[in-house]
Amino acid sequence: MAYDEGVAERLGEVFENIPFSSEKKMFGSLGFLSITCQFAGT
Repeated sequence: MAYDEGVAERLGEVFENIPFSSEKKMFGSLGFLSITCQFAGT
């Protein structure tokens, strides 16, 4: 499943200020993680 790059960019901007958060390509999409728990996906 393809993901919306605009949504991914906006989520990245929101989550960049959260300590220990990161983006990771997963299953053909992007997952947003904090330490090891996924809290959003596109």
